Amino acid sequence: MSALVWWLIPLVACTGALLYVWWSIAAKRRQNTYKSIAEYETFRSAFTKENPPPRKDKN
Repeated sequence: MSALVWWLIPLVACTGALLYVWWSIAAKRRQNTYKSIAEYETFRSAFTKENPPPRKDKN
């Protein structure tokens, strides 16, 4: 019986760690999707804007 307990402790710890990692990655993935899409749209819109005419300063 004591051998079973010694095997269950690492098994429960490993399962808990895997669940925490899965939860952590899933939470980050959900938040960063919209941010990255917005950043891409900003980047893409920079190419469609008209640029002002070049300056003709002597400096």
